[in-house]
Amino acid sequence: MKSRLGFTILELLIVIAITGLLLGTLPMLTNGTGSFHHQSAIEDILSILREARSAAIERNTEIAVSVDPASRRIASPSRSAAIPASMGEISATVPGLQESSVTRVKFFPDGSSSGMKLAFGCGAEIEAAWLSGKIIFKKE
Repeated sequence: MKSRLGFTILELLIVIAITGLLLGTLPMLTNGTGSFHHQSAIEDILSILREARSAAIERNTEIAVSVDPASRRIASPSRSAAIPASMGEISATVPGLQESSVTRVKFFPDGSSSGMKLAFGCGAEIEAAWLSGKIIFKKE
């Protein structure tokens, strides 16, 4: 009886297919931001801004969200989140105002906002449009 050496073609094809599937899921995990950790932080920031805008509309009142680049925190009246150091330097600007240590964006009952742009060293940008209040995420 012959001893079997090596792998069959079927075994090799299965290993190649499994490897291809695993490599294909990698971009979904990083979602273009460089890491899953960055994506999670960005989703937290977007969520805080969107929730504040919705609350301003629902409660018919002005809601402010503050960003403190020095302490790497974003906070609304209902919740806050840390911004990981791995996202790089934070630049928070409001149109028409000088930069200060804490930047605030206000959301108004009509859905508009005072406007704000957050830029991160990792290349991600989040903007609150002043007229529509829409929250826009961009990545380089």
